[in-house]
Amino acid sequence: MATSMPTLANFDVHSDPSSLFSRWQKWIRRFEGAMTGFGITDDGRKKALLLHYGGEDLDDVFQTIKLTDNTYTKAKEVLETYFQPKQNTLYETIIFRREHQLQGESIDQYCTRLRKLAERCNFTDAEREIKTQIIEDCLSSQLRRKALEKDRGLEEIIELARSISLSETRTKEVEHVGRAEANHLRTAAGKQKQSRSWVKAKLKPTPDHKQQCYHCGGSYPHTKKCPAKGMTCNACGKPNHFAKVCKSAEKSTKDQKKRVKSGGKANALTSVEDAEETSDSDYVFQLSSSDTDQPRATVCVNNTPVQALIDSGATVNVMSRKTYNLTARNLTGIDTR
Repeated sequence: MATSMPTLANFDVHSDPSSLFSRWQKWIRRFEGAMTGFGITDDGRKKALLLHYGGEDLDDVFQTIKLTDNTYTKAKEVLETYFQPKQNTLYETIIFRREHQLQGESIDQYCTRLRKLAERCNFTDAEREIKTQIIEDCLSSQLRRKALEKDRGLEEIIELARSISLSETRTKEVEHVGRAEANHLRTAAGKQKQSRSWVKAKLKPTPDHKQQCYHCGGSYPHTKKCPAKGMTCNACGKPNHFAKVCKSAEKSTKDQKKRVKSGGKANALTSVEDAEETSDSDYVFQLSSSDTDQPRATVCVNNTPVQALIDSGATVNVMSRKTYNLTARNLTGIDTR
């Protein structure tokens, strides 16, 4: 029963001489992996397949090498020697010493790069050299301090670096959430403060928008003393305000209006006309005919019975022309207004 052979690209002998040896090492690993996968263990078959899959250029190189031992192991050895460049150990060591951890590079990635460079340096103790390079040129100062506290192995240094990296990542996440919450609170507080400032500015009187004085009714603030200070209200008799801004008189008038109903025949008090406040002024009321449920009393005026509204709040007694004509017979010297 025929079996299909593995597919493997030929080895490129002539491209990029600087990476020739490293490319050969990768290719030979893939080749041996394929042989193992297909169960090919015969030494002669492996050598034949090596030259077949290596390609024409690899076969030409092999033919220039004289072999005393015609086996796969020997063929691999002489080809590896051919592709391996003459190394300058001092130069490779300098390159190794210049390698430092890059931004965003994990400790494992950094260690892998150092291992590859150390292969060309012929170090007696490569693990110790790699550990020293990590301690000297890693990005984490915390790792450096911990590593210098006591002598640790390379694997212990790598585990410590992983732990520190994880801790720093979690700390940044927590701090980010904390800053986000703090910024939210500061923003809310700023908006609240701005709102209070806006309300305060809105309520505060400006020079162009003066308030009304509660005592005299004029513009406030006064440039001089308030005119109502020391004066007595003609409406309620209380000091330090004029009747036109008297709250007591305003309340009394509103109460009277609430008690008035239209459509009656009796004379009723309905409103107060605006009048300039003077020291000898009387309150002038407007009378109209309307029904009312207000308490009334029958009084005798010049021997004539008259229906009168009790406690109208007026400072003078007022009657209609019709009532006057009924009661003023044979009266002389009466002041009418």
